[in-house]
This record gives sequence, C-alpha cells and structure tokens, in this order.
Amino acid sequence: MQPFKNIIQQHDLATHSGIAARTGQSMTCQTTILVTTAKETTSSNSADIAKHKKRIHNLFLRLAAIYGHVWKSLYKSDEFLTFTKNEWLDGLKEYEDSTIDKALLNCRNQWEYPPSLPQFIEGCKQFTSRNKGIYTPPKVQKGDPEIAAIYMKKIKSILNMQ
Repeated sequence: MQPFKNIIQQHDLATHSGIAARTGQSMTCQTTILVTTAKETTSSNSADIAKHKKRIHNLFLRLAAIYGHVWKSLYKSDEFLTFTKNEWLDGLKEYEDSTIDKALLNCRNQWEYPPSLPQFIEGCKQFTSRNKGIYTPPKVQKGDPEIAAIYMKKIKSILNMQ
C-alpha cells in the first residue's frame, strides 16, 4: 500500500465538502484504494449508484483524514475495504449529503475514535429528525401542586427548627 502523500501527489486528489460538494465541482478521486468504480450511466438508477459510491468514497477519505492511522488500520485488504464501502453505501443511501456532512462534523468534534456504521447512522438520524421537525426536547415532568405544598411545609418546619 502506498503512503497517502504519494497517492495525493500522483493523482491530484481533490476532496470537497460543503458548498463545493453540493455544487458538483470536479472531484478526481482515483486511487488504488478504490476497487469498484461505476461507469455505467445508462439509466438514472445506475447514475444514482455511481453518485452514492463517489459520496461513500469521499466520506472514507474524509474519515481517513480525520482519524488517520486508526481508520486506515481497519482496512488491511482491498476486498474488505470494498465490502465495507458497499455496506456503508447501503446504510447511508437514504440520507442527504448535508445530513452526512453534519454527522461527520459531529463525529469529528466529539469522538476520539472513528464511528462504526451503526453509530454513524444514529448520528444521521439525529440530524434528519431535527430537520423534519420531529425532534422534541426531553419532557419535564411537572409535579402535583398539593404534594409540592406538603413538602414545602416540611422544609419550612425543618428550617425553623434549626
């Protein structure tokens, strides 16, 4: 496996996030790490698959940049990397790019170690439910005023005793 610096220099990698990713600026990410490429664009379904594969590939590059050796050491072989990317592709296909970006930034800011797929999906769910207005803050239980009055009398009698 080649050092990351050599791959970047040889292939002029450009990984974009935020506005650059949403506007579709060029992203040339052809490395020895990526084994599967989607070149079939005959139908909208295959074009979507190619888009999602590129999105997962860029996500893996960003995770490698954030977590360094800890992330890269998880994938000893190209076959396992390909298999894992397909699992992440299947798990994250229902989420928008902005949701994945927010979940990734949340991971970067909060976790010292890279997330597993279920942890990352949970992060995406948090941002999705907030965006749809489903998010509700934790409910505060309100007590019975009569019981509160009884306890207040007890507290006052204890304070007056001392």
